[in-house]
Order: sequence, then structure tokens, then C-alpha cells
Amino acid sequence: MKQKFIISSLLLFVVIISCKKEDSKTQPNNLIETEKKDDKKSESKNEPQNVALAFYKWYLKDIYLKKFVESPDVVLSKDSIYVLDTSEHKKFLETSGYFSPKFYENEVVSFRNCENKLRSVSWKKVEESGAVNPAEYVEGNECAFTHYMIWTNGQGENLDTAEIEKYSIKDNTALVIIKLSNSPEGGFYSRPHVSMVKENDKWKISKIEVHFDE
Repeated sequence: MKQKFIISSLLLFVVIISCKKEDSKTQPNNLIETEKKDDKKSESKNEPQNVALAFYKWYLKDIYLKKFVESPDVVLSKDSIYVLDTSEHKKFLETSGYFSPKFYENEVVSFRNCENKLRSVSWKKVEESGAVNPAEYVEGNECAFTHYMIWTNGQGENLDTAEIEKYSIKDNTALVIIKLSNSPEGGFYSRPHVSMVKENDKWKISKIEVHFDE
């Protein structure tokens, strides 16, 4: 009887050891599979079309018509000359996490051309007229970007929907075309062409040009 008990105990011990070995074999494989799935999710979020769409969804929800950050403010300098104050605009570009330094570099020429025109605007004339934006007195289109929300071409319209229409990727650059609309009305409004550049393995916005074409 004692011998049978010993044999049974030995068999039970062997079975337990075998089960532990099987667990040790399967567990690492499950971990690797999970890591691969997480990697795929991470890669998907970092695709240029998804980065551009994420920006516009956030922008329409939290920024559009709530904060004026799309372009600089026109202010009067201590020398009574109108200039562009880019501080808030640059701060937004740098802190949002969506923009490449190239974005601001691409704007500099336009800002400089606008300031050259603003030099001829009389602050007395602006003050007497009560104009909200001194750039209204600039002849030509050099300061046109101060008159509307240039990332939508909006002037107060209700826009709440952004969709990817199409995109193309070549090496470390991409072009993503986003379609903006108002969901309750269901009408198309504008189509931002978002240029993207890959920097340190992350896609960033380098330029935005908005079109109205269908």
C-alpha cells in the first residue's frame, strides 16, 4: 500500500512539472504577439494621413473660432508703425506637437511682405476709422492671411467634420488632402492640402494650402 502511494505521488509530480514547462513555452509567444499588435497600432497613428486628420479633428473641436492662432496679430510698434506680432502664432506651432519648424520657415516671406506694406498704413487714419484690422488699409493681397482663418479659409462658418480624401507618400514627404464640412448641413466647405515631412520618425506638418474646388 505504501509503495502504491509513493508511485502515485511521483506520477503527480511529473505531471505538474510538465504543465509548468508547457506554460513557460507558450507565455513568451503570447507576449511577443501582443507587442507586435501594439507596434502596429503605433505605426498606424504615425502614418501621415492619420496625423493630418488628427490635427484637423482637434483643431475644429478646440481651436477653430475659439482661439486666433492661424496667423500673427497686427500691432502698433513703439515707433507708431504697424508690424506683425508672431509670438502667439509661433508658440502654438511649437507646443501643439503637429508642426515642423519648416512650417514657420515657409511663412516668413509672406510675413515680411505684409510688414513692408503695413509701413505705409497711417495709425491716425486707422484710429479715426475705428478699423479692427489695420491690414484693411493695405492695397494688394500681401496681408490677406490676416482677414480669415487660413487653415480652413473660414470666416466664421460652422465647420465640425474632417475626412481624409486622398494622400500620397514619397520617401520622407507626403501630401494629404482633407475634406472639411458641416455635418448637420452636410455641405462640403473646403479642402486643405496638407504637406507633411518625416522628422525623427514622426510625421509633421510643413505647409497648409486650402482650396475650394470640389
